[in-house]
Amino acid sequence: LDAQGYGPANLVALLRVQRGNLRGVDLSQLALRGVYLQAVEMQDARLMGSLIRDSAFTETFDGIMSLAISGTGDYWATASFNGQVRVWQAEGRTLYRLWRMDNEAVGRIAISPDGQWLACGCWDNTIKLLDVASGGLIWSLQRDARLIHLAFSPDGNIVVSVGEDSVRFWDRTSGELLETLVHDPLVAVFAWRKDGTFAATGDYAGTIRIWAIQKGSPAAVLRTIAGHEQIIAGMAFSPAGDRLASGSFDGTVKIWNTADGRLLETLTGHRDHVYRLVWSADGRVIASSGRDNIIWLWDVEQRRYRAALRGHTALIGGLAFTPDSRNLVSGSQDGTMRVWDVETGSCTRLIHGYTAMLQTLSWSPDSQRIVSVGSELILTLYTLNNAAPPRILRGHNDFVNDVGWSPDGRFIASDAFENQIRLWDVHTGTALESLRFDSDPDNYFTGLAWSPDSLRLAAGTSHHGVQVFDMLTRSARSFGDNTPMDIMKISWSPDGNRLASVGADGAVYLWEAQSGVLLNRLAEPETVIWYLAWSADSTRLATIGTRLSGGGSVSIWEVDSGMFTPITSAYPGLIYSVEWGADDAFLVMGSGDGGLYWWDVQTGAYGLQIEVHEGKINSVKVSPDRTMLASCGADGVVVICDVRTGERLQTLRRDRPYERLDITGITGLTE
Repeated sequence: LDAQGYGPANLVALLRVQRGNLRGVDLSQLALRGVYLQAVEMQDARLMGSLIRDSAFTETFDGIMSLAISGTGDYWATASFNGQVRVWQAEGRTLYRLWRMDNEAVGRIAISPDGQWLACGCWDNTIKLLDVASGGLIWSLQRDARLIHLAFSPDGNIVVSVGEDSVRFWDRTSGELLETLVHDPLVAVFAWRKDGTFAATGDYAGTIRIWAIQKGSPAAVLRTIAGHEQIIAGMAFSPAGDRLASGSFDGTVKIWNTADGRLLETLTGHRDHVYRLVWSADGRVIASSGRDNIIWLWDVEQRRYRAALRGHTALIGGLAFTPDSRNLVSGSQDGTMRVWDVETGSCTRLIHGYTAMLQTLSWSPDSQRIVSVGSELILTLYTLNNAAPPRILRGHNDFVNDVGWSPDGRFIASDAFENQIRLWDVHTGTALESLRFDSDPDNYFTGLAWSPDSLRLAAGTSHHGVQVFDMLTRSARSFGDNTPMDIMKISWSPDGNRLASVGADGAVYLWEAQSGVLLNRLAEPETVIWYLAWSADSTRLATIGTRLSGGGSVSIWEVDSGMFTPITSAYPGLIYSVEWGADDAFLVMGSGDGGLYWWDVQTGAYGLQIEVHEGKINSVKVSPDRTMLASCGADGVVVICDVRTGERLQTLRRDRPYERLDITGITGLTE
């Protein structure tokens, strides 16, 4: 190592600049010290007999949903799409703990001020408390409303959960419910003052409430402040507790006097929604991030912006100042963490992950190609039997959540958490145009479905029910716009006569596809439905939900009568995706443990069971010719099986950064 010095590392850096990648490069027998290999493509390269020291590789985390730093600064924690929660030491340089939350995406985390406890909020609305030192689970409980925020009390003894309709206080030791603050309008965010005597909530109407918190007495509203025009999504008290900062979907950050509710300052600069907001420990700087993927640093005393931090390419899931207030750490759905120098506004460290999770897929009408999307900003187009290499389609600016191949084979449609649906030319892979909801630029699309004749495209929205686009005129009409709510899932019946959508209230809405008339609302008692699939004959629906008492639910509905039958026999665990088999005689279900389960509709018994994935299966789809089944999930792989026998026919995966890297005889790597 001493003889070679930094010469090999400099050579690698030059090769990266010249080539743009290190694919196929032979670096065998070299002493590589201080080599930066994050976000570098190294497929088919050779490191045989090499020595690695003090080098940085791409991490295995994917899109970051939440980020937290302990009050001591000893621990940095992140939560990601694929259900992994990580805790680092040494300012994010040493991985200390890694948990897999039953392969369920983790939307929120909070770490206690002393760094001993970590609270996680999963997408199935469970809250888990973890012991950071031992890695053990202290308790787990189920919320009955969508979990959107978590926090610890300043003394670390109370876990606070926000679930739209209420704020709940849980005893950190036992998990016992201590108090419930019922909230109307729906609450979106919570903040606790450093001394623990006051708290604040922000709601969907743009209103702030200041609460008095006294041990042994119910929390009481001291003051209500109206000042924002839209949802308040970020909030923080100043270290002294005399001021409160709020960030809203109206694009503003406001600073309030907590004693009398007086507005002190309105800070403008964000072009769109403000999602996250934190106040530095020294009280000098507020950081906020929004839908524009830009972080703004605000000088509190000067009452103006200090810097706009650019670099992230997708929604920023978490912001946290280090305790000394010198650095700001951000984590994004683009699969990166960035460390920013607060004084200069420069990015001093960039930590790359590999965003591999696949959310869903769609078959081509000829059953020979598949397009998949996931926690990256891209679409991947595969051809079966390796007839052509995978093609990457780029153009989205956020996490792509749904994709659909038009039945006539001409277009692919995709939507992300943005106000546009992109249409792609199947033959060239180029983006053609975008469909938008012009009357509300703050709307975003949540799912899509093609009509069987390809003449219409239905899309779920965040605020305006279901929008159905006429593909000849590109005009849209609304289904259910008078009952605005998030649409979680949408599907067109195979006969083209009906649309089924799942609302944020956990019910299925059936629409007449031509007129847009609401035909029925299907609700399962004490269950929140969030996924559905039509039978091939359009007479039945299979649904997946979460029971308020805990656990999952799979049911079959007779569409005309609205009657449902729960599937309970030999239940294999949490199910995340379902599809009808070739002749509607069976269901195929994808589970959280990576297994596919075949369930016979006539006998009510499970039959074939096979393990196909590492981790949660997010989507299963039967091919148009009804002979094959494709599945994808947290491991970033598409698996093709025979729909009747379960025989594994093919595995499709885009090359990961270090695919086929030869490390025979390498030294310096951990196990």
